[in-house]
Amino acid sequence: MEPMSWPKRLPPLRKIVIADAGPLIAFARINQLGLLTQVFEGVLVTEEVFNECTMRTDFPETKVIHEAFHNKLLQRCDTPTLHFELALCVDVGEASAIAVALELGYGLFGQTTKEWREANPDARGNVRDNALLEQLVVLTNLESLNAVLIRQGLTQADRLNKLNEIAISQMRTLLADNSMKRLK
Repeated sequence: MEPMSWPKRLPPLRKIVIADAGPLIAFARINQLGLLTQVFEGVLVTEEVFNECTMRTDFPETKVIHEAFHNKLLQRCDTPTLHFELALCVDVGEASAIAVALELGYGLFGQTTKEWREANPDARGNVRDNALLEQLVVLTNLESLNAVLIRQGLTQADRLNKLNEIAISQMRTLLADNSMKRLK
């Protein structure tokens, strides 16, 4: 039996990933940041995560991470103000990454704010301003539940999986519930 060979470019699992410092540093240490772009179409990094990864100029991974930005393997993104509340429970880098994920609305809205704006050029406001009532209810619940899961010590990956399951379940329930129609 021949060994399995990997394709040069794997099909992206998701459009983007918002990276935290730990995984970036780990991939940089083994000089494999390029693997992220084989799995994801975009790798977003907040200023807070970037600073966490590069504050020790004597560490070899710092240079690798700088080069990855220079070569556009990693892209910086702005951090919403929501991260200050989250930073009370986790470090500022992780809080900024979670805040970006919440702001972009992946999983709940199914597209980024930019994609939504491009698809709805005449709409007023942002994706949240034009969201369904059910989506806003679920988003509010997810923000609260995320804080609880952080306090319980769940990893970011475990929280994301759990919150995704909860979001799907709540959306199904709310869309099937006739009492939500009365609130509108």
